[in-house]
Amino acid sequence: MAVEDAVRGLKERLEDFIKISLSGKTVRIEVKIYQKIISPVSRSEPTDDTNIATNMCLLMADFRSVGGPEMVTKVYAICPMNENEVDAKTTRQLANQRLKMDYDRLKEANIIFQEKYF
Repeated sequence: MAVEDAVRGLKERLEDFIKISLSGKTVRIEVKIYQKIISPVSRSEPTDDTNIATNMCLLMADFRSVGGPEMVTKVYAICPMNENEVDAKTTRQLANQRLKMDYDRLKEANIIFQEKYF
């Protein structure tokens, strides 16, 4: 996608915000962190071949341009709702590491935003 396309509002990924910023325009984005429940998802247990309906949780972030409707949504992790506390903490840490990598990319492009984590 060209910078011109991104400026016209065809933002589909974080890289589009980065292209705009690197072209010399000031970019400010708001970050919204949330969990979305997906229900039901079939999941096979390793002890048998029977599928069990399991609610899944998506750890997600919306990146919205300040003053505009443009928004990019990313999923940083997915996990079953019945996950034990150790696994849930590991999943959050993984999601936060992935989020930090994106934050570093945005900082390098001088994009203005406030960091938020799961």
